[in-house]
Amino acid sequence: MTICKRVIRCFLLISTFISVLTAQQSFWNQLNISINTTIYAITVTAQGNIFAGTANGVFCSFDAGATWSVRSSGLPYGADVGTIASDMAGNVYAGIYSYGVYMLKSDDTVWSEMKSGLTKTNIRSVAVHPVKQNVYVGTSNSGSFLWRKGDTSWSVMDTSLSDIHVQCFLLDTLNNLIFAGTWSGIFRSSNEGETWERLGSTTSFLVTTLAITSQGVLFAGSSNVGIFRSTDNGMQWTPKNTAMFDSLVSNLVVNAKDIIYTSTSMGVFFSTNNGDTWISITGTMGRVNYLTLDAGHYLYAGTQSGTMYRSKISTTTGVEAGSMGAVSGFALYQNYPNPFNPVTVISYSLPVETAVRLAVIDAMGREIEVLVNGRRDAGLHRVTFDAARVASGIYFYRITAGMYATAKKLVVIK
Repeated sequence: MTICKRVIRCFLLISTFISVLTAQQSFWNQLNISINTTIYAITVTAQGNIFAGTANGVFCSFDAGATWSVRSSGLPYGADVGTIASDMAGNVYAGIYSYGVYMLKSDDTVWSEMKSGLTKTNIRSVAVHPVKQNVYVGTSNSGSFLWRKGDTSWSVMDTSLSDIHVQCFLLDTLNNLIFAGTWSGIFRSSNEGETWERLGSTTSFLVTTLAITSQGVLFAGSSNVGIFRSTDNGMQWTPKNTAMFDSLVSNLVVNAKDIIYTSTSMGVFFSTNNGDTWISITGTMGRVNYLTLDAGHYLYAGTQSGTMYRSKISTTTGVEAGSMGAVSGFALYQNYPNPFNPVTVISYSLPVETAVRLAVIDAMGREIEVLVNGRRDAGLHRVTFDAARVASGIYFYRITAGMYATAKKLVVIK
């Protein structure tokens, strides 16, 4: 009887493991990239182009990951691209340790070095403000630098930052704040880095990544002691990790529904309750170095072995990429980013083919621009709105599709 119980228990454990693994695998689609080199970072432009920073240059896809090509012309030979970011115009910025920062314009195929004013080249992080379009760079022993939109050189922004090892940035666009994760804790600036304030009891660990929810809840990942959370603007921090997180946390991202995703040395996890509990979606991907979300909130994962994955469904809408049957009804989604300057992405879904009219209107109800006017297939659709010609303020975007009609608010900040 005892042997029989043990056999049944083993069978149940194996069945549970297989079920969990199958569920995790069903979350991901592997993209058609196999480059046999480590993927360190990923950015997906507002136009949907995917760029991967790797241990051997940059690879890109202009067809949602179906085909890939090397895009390293102008970069140092064998460039170790540890960080990569993009702005709303589709320009891409690559940070290369020991070489500096390079920019690839959206209409170009050759990278150009952003050298003027950058006194050190040991780049650890690159971030782009989605509204101001400013570029921020952190280094491993020389502080941080800022390239404002329209400038022709870098300016130092760490005169009062006591830690010169800047590992990551978090840009809080709603409150106009910059957070810097360093080797000795977290700092915050409300004036574009002119002055900095150390936050809370975070001096005991190296901060590798930062994220914030729409409700202002802050998360910090560390190099060896897991994930921390703050609900009081960073003044107090509490650990939000199980034993499996007492290791490297390489990335934290938050979607529009405040679901938090993290990549760690123990796998990929998500939380729907502000980090109180975590669920694994690792599957068989192996070591994941980086996570990012695109404008439609599909989740991307880049691995140590050079493979890349994308979530089968949008993490906010539940719409399957490329699938018509997955859409259960009409929907208009919140634009991203919002507020913005000057470009944002608007998504909508259709359960059937129908005539669609999508227009931006001002507070007086006058049409500013018609974005869509014609028949569209069933499925998820995205369209870009460029507000370069309109003034700062509150506007609305309104959709009419068959008998369905609704509108949402967007905010232009210049």
